[in-house]
Amino acid sequence: AAALNPVLQLHEIADHLTAHPMGLHPIGRRSREPRGDTSLRDSIEWSHQLLTPDERTVHRRLAVLSPEFSLDAAIAVCADAEVRADRVLPALAGLAYRSLLDALGPGRDGGPSRFHQLAPMRAHAAEQLSLDGEAAIVAERRNGWARALLLSGPRPGRPGQAAFYQQIGDSHRTITDSMFAAAGTGPCDQDVFAVARLLPYWIDRMIPADPLRISTALARSVTDANGPLARAAAVLVRGAVLAANQQASVVHDELLRATADIRQVSFDQADAGCWTQIADLLIVTASCCWIGDDFELTATIAHLADDHANHLDDPDLRLCAAMFGCLTGLWEDPASAAATATELSAQSHAIGNDLTALMASVTCSIAALLEGDGVVGLHWTAAALRLQRTLGVRSIADTLETRGNHYVTAGQPVEAVRCYGAAHLQQYRQGRPWPHHPGTGRRLDAAREALSLKDFANAWAEGERIGAADLIEDWL
Repeated sequence: AAALNPVLQLHEIADHLTAHPMGLHPIGRRSREPRGDTSLRDSIEWSHQLLTPDERTVHRRLAVLSPEFSLDAAIAVCADAEVRADRVLPALAGLAYRSLLDALGPGRDGGPSRFHQLAPMRAHAAEQLSLDGEAAIVAERRNGWARALLLSGPRPGRPGQAAFYQQIGDSHRTITDSMFAAAGTGPCDQDVFAVARLLPYWIDRMIPADPLRISTALARSVTDANGPLARAAAVLVRGAVLAANQQASVVHDELLRATADIRQVSFDQADAGCWTQIADLLIVTASCCWIGDDFELTATIAHLADDHANHLDDPDLRLCAAMFGCLTGLWEDPASAAATATELSAQSHAIGNDLTALMASVTCSIAALLEGDGVVGLHWTAAALRLQRTLGVRSIADTLETRGNHYVTAGQPVEAVRCYGAAHLQQYRQGRPWPHHPGTGRRLDAAREALSLKDFANAWAEGERIGAADLIEDWL
């Protein structure tokens, strides 16, 4: 590559290597290596010839995964009748020994081991996979694994959500690549519902690019071959993504049509499991619309979710739907909304529904803000942060912004500015405007006037530092 520098520009060398990852050759002299390699591809092929049959099979099948992948994903796509699951791990070790794979170790405490297949090795593996003729079979095995993992997780807000988020995070790139591939090539109904299960993860973990890319591909690819609920679900997923990013007006009419389409489907046209998936998606979509300040749409979708809760006799859904009544009624009667939310919060804790408990905390926090009670507001934002920690949520900018407002009301400007700094950083990371809530700008000015320029800057920087580390514990 260095020998090309006097002849070509750097961007041309980079383009060449992108198009031909194995396309490096010695220039101007013969190779002095004993094995007589003449190109990078020859070096890789020399190592490939030294592999055992299992190692060769695993090497080529890894090409359907993302460049960085987990042990779980590798076993899922590589194991079959030819290579048993218990032989995949030794094969991975052999590939690492031959420098065809990098072992990265776990990405978190207690997580699965991770590996990285560098671009030249990946190109060679893809070439071998194509020659072997099993590329489509292995890719479908990857998609099926990702789909099954997503559909096996807990319902939104239920016990086990944080651990489920960790599972997704361990193989996030492979899962999203799989779902994008499935979404763009005639997705089946279960592909649609699997992508819907990614929606809370995207929102709670501040994933910026994948949601719109995958949800748009999904909405464009569903056809009449899909069931009516799956077609409506694809619209809901895309609409929820846009609404959560303050673009609810763009998809307002689409979401209304989707809810109308769902109402036209009789309950005997799908099994209870499918209706439960739709009802959970309605709850998440209503939450996104509320985040996007489209309260009319929030109420409409929540009302449809309530109808499903009654049909399914599902107490979790009933609580969630009831909570939206509190959220949308905040502006008319904050005290009444907070009182009802407090009762629903107790019921939520009793049945282990942390999502509804979180919604109750948010309701009571906003009610306290409207009534100017900073102390009560700080109590409820602390409760919200604890629940977000339990649920594995990292997107806490709205909670911190509200908490900052409560600190101003309570006469604690330094703590307020720390919260504002962290909230601004998180929203900036996601490309969203800040402040989000009405009244924050006025309170921010009040906090600035109460502090010296140095103290304000120090508090803001401290908030950004904690916000960058996503450490909820530091706010409690």
